[in-house]
Amino acid sequence: MFDLNDVEPQRSGELIPAGTFAKVTMTLRPGGVDGPTAIDKGLLKASTAPGSDVLSLDCEFTVTEGLHARRKFWQTFTVAGGKVDDKGASIGWSISKRIFRSMVDSALGLDPEDMSEPAKQQRQLRGLADLGGITFVAKIAIEPNSDPR
Repeated sequence: MFDLNDVEPQRSGELIPAGTFAKVTMTLRPGGVDGPTAIDKGLLKASTAPGSDVLSLDCEFTVTEGLHARRKFWQTFTVAGGKVDDKGASIGWSISKRIFRSMVDSALGLDPEDMSEPAKQQRQLRGLADLGGITFVAKIAIEPNSDPR
């Protein structure tokens, strides 16, 4: 017999409001596909869409403090494949790199306009795995799922 009277009720399933700023820590969820560097072995996830060549980084974010502490949300970032620009570069990867730079700038307290050599060096990663465990301030957005499944 299990007595469930001694546990607190489940928290509401309400979403964190869009536009909320929160300090978050990012955890990388390995997808089994090797990334571009040795430290990214097994880190990427291949798309399950038929004919897609997209490889993505599957990330979980945990709010670390404040009203929404311990709440989680998820995001995947394209790191290769998909639609390309007129130069043949992955559009999704370009977007992801800009977001990763913002994360690093926030985590390290760098001014986005600072292009000094020390700042440039701090923005260099050995691989995507270096983003695992990064803590930064994020502005939370809500995007409806477009997947019909």
